[in-house]
Amino acid sequence: MSVSALAQTLKGSEIIKIGGEINELKKKGEKIANLTIGDFDPAIFPVPNGLKHGIIDAYHANHTNYPPADGVSSLREEVSVFLEERYKLHYTAKEILIAAGVSEDTKVSDWNDDEISKIREAVSAFTIEGELRSETQLNIKRLMDIGCYRGIRHRTGLPLRGQRTKNNSRTRKGKRKTVANKKKATK
Repeated sequence: MSVSALAQTLKGSEIIKIGGEINELKKKGEKIANLTIGDFDPAIFPVPNGLKHGIIDAYHANHTNYPPADGVSSLREEVSVFLEERYKLHYTAKEILIAAGVSEDTKVSDWNDDEISKIREAVSAFTIEGELRSETQLNIKRLMDIGCYRGIRHRTGLPLRGQRTKNNSRTRKGKRKTVANKKKATK
């Protein structure tokens, strides 16, 4: 898989780099409590009983499948509200993606097959590239078929969102065509 030159220059997160170094030291036998990434040793930091019961309840309620590729909708809605209230940022729940499960520290060129499949699954929730172009072309064809104003403008190759056409829109209309005046016939 080839990656753009820009993607190859991206640097990873320092905290994840430190976490990786700590995990290497732990493999060599060092006694370290790794508090960097959130992957805590349950012997040092046991799972709280309330959380254990919540996990068991979720299991009994058959919540054992992976979440949707773009994240759980209720969580995305909560994040949307949080961003609005806390930071005055306006994002709808559809514009928020929670779930890829791939470390932002890993370079694209270093992704393994599992990480690639996670990204593909996350992106598959959205209409992109060829499918988006096809959908756009079908919408334009539909506008032309029903004969609405925008459809007629598409059909005649004119701008369709209110732009001036006398002097502008040369890209859309093409090179200017001069029409010669016809002379009146003399008697």
